[in-house]
Amino acid sequence: MRLRVVCQVVFAALLLCALMIQTGCGGGGGIQNRLTRANNTFFSDDAKVLAIREASGVWLDADHIALFDRDLARIRHIYPYLDSIHAFPPFPMDQLWVSVKKGTPWIATWDTGSTTTGEQKLDALLAKYDAVSIEIAFKSDLLTYDSYYIHFAQAMNVNAMINEFRAASSSFAYVEENNYVGDGDDIKFHVTNGEKIYEFSHGFGNCADGCRQRHFWTLTLSGDGSISLVESGSDLSGDPGWTGRAAVIRETTSGRKAKAVQAHPSTAH
Repeated sequence: MRLRVVCQVVFAALLLCALMIQTGCGGGGGIQNRLTRANNTFFSDDAKVLAIREASGVWLDADHIALFDRDLARIRHIYPYLDSIHAFPPFPMDQLWVSVKKGTPWIATWDTGSTTTGEQKLDALLAKYDAVSIEIAFKSDLLTYDSYYIHFAQAMNVNAMINEFRAASSSFAYVEENNYVGDGDDIKFHVTNGEKIYEFSHGFGNCADGCRQRHFWTLTLSGDGSISLVESGSDLSGDPGWTGRAAVIRETTSGRKAKAVQAHPSTAH
């Protein structure tokens, strides 16, 4: 009888573990090793941006990010002049833009940088996503609200948490991601016929208004470990800024391409 009870308890525990894995346990969306403040600095921003573009929930998968970093390191080892090309983030990955109605009791607290509000549901949500500080975005007597940036301890797909914050407090007038404007260099990723494709691009020519010209390096990572490169797009000779960033390409004794010291590494012209 005692053995049967023990077996039932063990079975129940295993079943619970299986359910936790399937549901993601705690809002992680099935991610077993998510990005947190503990490992956030281990990975590049480029890999985080690529992960955000594929994310369906708030939390990012640290193992998935690590795979992106591994691929990017292989590519840049062979083509080091791509070191200066970075993924263009859709928004700051560790902040949310919110507007709080004037007269809200905890506005004075947020003005000091503290995340505390005294609203149980909102404070629980801020703790859930590890909010670390509040920054004043702008205030005006002409508006009925004050705007702030909520800063988090790690990169996340903040766009996916907007509805949660909107529902957490009636004191919010607006909750949005803090979008970037303009354009610049970028890295994109997709899979075609089982092969990983990374598209590096350099934008130039009035990038504040969308980059009139763009040069592409399309790299295919095949299953056998090989990497192939195809270049296309605008002629880089039309961008003096790029000439300054990678002025000399030479072959080393190991066969690895190396670039000259970069001058004025600007990504948008």
